[in-house]
Amino acid sequence: MSNSVQRRNLLKVASLGLGALGTAAAASQPAEARRLNLRVDVSGNGTTIGSSGPTDPATGFPINGNNFVIEGFIYPFGTLTTTNGISNGVLPTGEPEFPELVIATWFCAGWFVRQGVFTPLGPQAFTNQIFDLVPSTPGTDTIITTGYEQAGPSGIRAVTGGTGRYARATGQVTQFGLGANITGGFGLRQVFEIVILP
Repeated sequence: MSNSVQRRNLLKVASLGLGALGTAAAASQPAEARRLNLRVDVSGNGTTIGSSGPTDPATGFPINGNNFVIEGFIYPFGTLTTTNGISNGVLPTGEPEFPELVIATWFCAGWFVRQGVFTPLGPQAFTNQIFDLVPSTPGTDTIITTGYEQAGPSGIRAVTGGTGRYARATGQVTQFGLGANITGGFGLRQVFEIVILP
């Protein structure tokens, strides 16, 4: 093999090596976290409430240590309204009031603390909430939050993870109370600040 052919082959090998190094260097660059601002309304369906544990003997309402679970409907942000302290979004039968607007399913489970719903200020319960964003295939795309259910107009909860597109989600959500609804459930407005880690 001539010297000129050897030189050409060495240059080819060198350029391939540099290309591979360039690719490896690009691959080693850390991916950036994605930030999402998600806003939804939730109508808790009181006909689905399941509960057990101690209750107040005078009223029958749950108190400290009573666990519960409730299901609800997720609507686009701004769908729900409140009139005379009563929010809308669910009919007395437990069906959604605006079925054409329902975008996802919501579950909430937890335990009452202190005096439960009679707690005048601060935590009334601590809960986990599941926002199941593809109801046709439950569990594929979910956001999970945890935190207090508080007396008062709003509270902040942690985004602790999820599945699918939200498998590496973190952040927080501000929860605004919209009042009870006709089924004994409640309306909520949720404003998420989500970071999807790389």
